[in-house]
Amino acid sequence: MIKLSEEGNPPLVYRVSRREGGTDMATVAEHLANPASMTSAVAAEGARMRRQRPATPARWQAALARAMESGVQVRQLAGSGAWIATSATDPAVAYELAVTDGIAHGCSCKAGEFGDPVCCHRAAYYHAAGLLDLDPPPTPAAPAVAVIMADERQDELARRRAAALVARERLAARAADPGAADRALAATNAARLARMAAGVSVAA
Repeated sequence: MIKLSEEGNPPLVYRVSRREGGTDMATVAEHLANPASMTSAVAAEGARMRRQRPATPARWQAALARAMESGVQVRQLAGSGAWIATSATDPAVAYELAVTDGIAHGCSCKAGEFGDPVCCHRAAYYHAAGLLDLDPPPTPAAPAVAVIMADERQDELARRRAAALVARERLAARAADPGAADRALAATNAARLARMAAGVSVAA
């Protein structure tokens, strides 16, 4: 990584990579000799970052979470009306926000300088304006074991209700015909004796 700075401008960081699509040292030397070439390279890097880093809801949520964890604060200057946001890492530093009609379309932080449409400072601004809040955490799913146990309890209750219904029906039948139970028992015993007698006669 080569770090360059021009008087009156914030430091510019230019990444050097020998991977495919990267920049070799000869190109870096050309940029050093030609500042305009370096400016074009930085602009191209910003455009590349804009293509690769879209402003998705998930990224805004992550940026707001970082801002809240780091204590980023947003203030409006009384004289000019400009908006600034404190740094997430250095409490003595603040970044200027480019705000037009309530839309924060730029920030002087490093992410903003390289064209990233999302940063924690702009997220903090939208949060202060009441336009962005952290989503509530998702409700955890019930464990599968608890579901199985609940189903088993429901089955057991159903079996008990069925047994109680059969018992009530038997009691009601006995009350309606007190001799029915005795007759049923006598018939059962007679059938058993008949089967036993048949078995003895066959054996003889």
